[in-house]
Amino acid sequence: MRIQRPLIPDLLAGTLPQNDFHRQVAVTREVYEPINAQLWAIYIRNIDTMERLRDLARLHLWPQLHNEWLPALGADPMYLPTFQSLLANAVQRSRFDPFLQFITDVAIITVSAGAGSAAGAVAGGDPVTGAIAGAVTGGAVKRAFDLTHEKMRKSSESLAVFVQKARKVLKKGKK
Repeated sequence: MRIQRPLIPDLLAGTLPQNDFHRQVAVTREVYEPINAQLWAIYIRNIDTMERLRDLARLHLWPQLHNEWLPALGADPMYLPTFQSLLANAVQRSRFDPFLQFITDVAIITVSAGAGSAAGAVAGGDPVTGAIAGAVTGGAVKRAFDLTHEKMRKSSESLAVFVQKARKVLKKGKK
């Protein structure tokens, strides 16, 4: 509070060089020795796991992370809910992907059939015309849902694969 706090605005503004900041705060470094020792011990204990996770990230999501997600998050705070949705989708899929795909397909078919039936009823008294209208509408609704679902799956695919593999790395690291 006494030494570092008054320096931080100038450091952040770029009017205080990093080296000067370090030189001025060096007198308080003993305060940080216990936490530094603890952080160092944790780092040494986990470096292998962290490097494996970094390698997985580089393999599965580096381009999207650095070329899409991080720039979008930096440029538009409104992108955060979209990114959170991608992350939630990836985490869910990494655990239950086959089951979730089945449930999603059943839901899409059910909603499509309901929309098709409603359209068929609106089409009127002719059962053939009603059935055709219902089938066409139901098919269109199903295609729209399928496209939306597929877009979400594709946009979170690399993240889901990373989460699956990261879980295995973290389990090995705990042993």
